[in-house]
Amino acid sequence: MIRGLPTSIPFTGLDMAIPYNINVVIDEPDQDRWTDFHHAGHGAWEQAWAYGEAMRSLGSVVRRVRVTTDNETIAIAQILERGLLGYLGFASCSRGPIWGVRAQGDVALRKDCLVAVRQALRNRLLHVTAFTPEFDDRASHAGEEYACFRQIMTGLSTVVLDLTRPLADIRSGMETRWRNRLSYAERHWRGDLNVGSSLSGLRTLLRLEEQQRRSRKFNGMPVALVERYVEASGTTRPSFVMARANQKNELQAAMLFVLHADRATYHIGWANEAARKVNLHNLLLWRSLPALCERGVIELDLGVINTQSLPGISRFKLGTGGRAITLPGTYV
Repeated sequence: MIRGLPTSIPFTGLDMAIPYNINVVIDEPDQDRWTDFHHAGHGAWEQAWAYGEAMRSLGSVVRRVRVTTDNETIAIAQILERGLLGYLGFASCSRGPIWGVRAQGDVALRKDCLVAVRQALRNRLLHVTAFTPEFDDRASHAGEEYACFRQIMTGLSTVVLDLTRPLADIRSGMETRWRNRLSYAERHWRGDLNVGSSLSGLRTLLRLEEQQRRSRKFNGMPVALVERYVEASGTTRPSFVMARANQKNELQAAMLFVLHADRATYHIGWANEAARKVNLHNLLLWRSLPALCERGVIELDLGVINTQSLPGISRFKLGTGGRAITLPGTYV
């Protein structure tokens, strides 16, 4: 959020047959209102208030947009924005907007909302706003609101695990090979295994993740993002769960899940060679599920799958028995 008073911009629906009086509030100041709407909409991590605060602390410009009609909030969208040379602008809305109940049942309303947001953010001579929407099977005719937009990227695929089912059902739904590896780990692991929200354990994992990235020469989201997210979340609601396997007080493997609304996202995994040999990540994931359920998580997003460039990780995620979904893509 750019500091200062929020900007409110009225917008009349493009289709004159539709009596929409859309109002766009830029830089929404009310954290509680945002968080309540985000939770009710089962919002993605990238749309959480604390995620925006974390990204701002790392140097990003964050715009929080709230769309209303008839004094009713119908959508929120957290957007990262950057400018170039003073007259070029690019804004990116990842895994959003989050739609309210009224918009979920109205394609035309969703379309007008998107156009209104794009117009409201047009603060430079040349400005592009890109939407990478969340997969939303609750919205009627989901995705049709982007018919007047241009798709510039196809959607990534991810695996989602439904945690509202009994754990016994989740286990029986796993692929046989995945379940056999889990059983092998249960029989052969002789160290400690803890699931919780230890800050010292988190910092250890992030340090190992930095070393892993340097050695393998790959980049990703800033490693510091998680710690900044935890700081921004405060102590009102839990913000992460981590499963750790230790042997002789040395970390052997870990899995980190960030919490947002009533969902969780698998973010970082690390294991040494000995842990990989006994399939320790299978055991860590399995032991994490009860802790996630206790914290009110109903859905676990295991993250992007790509069977060509990441075959091993993709097979691991698909083997859990979760549902593979493909996001709609990116539109401008």
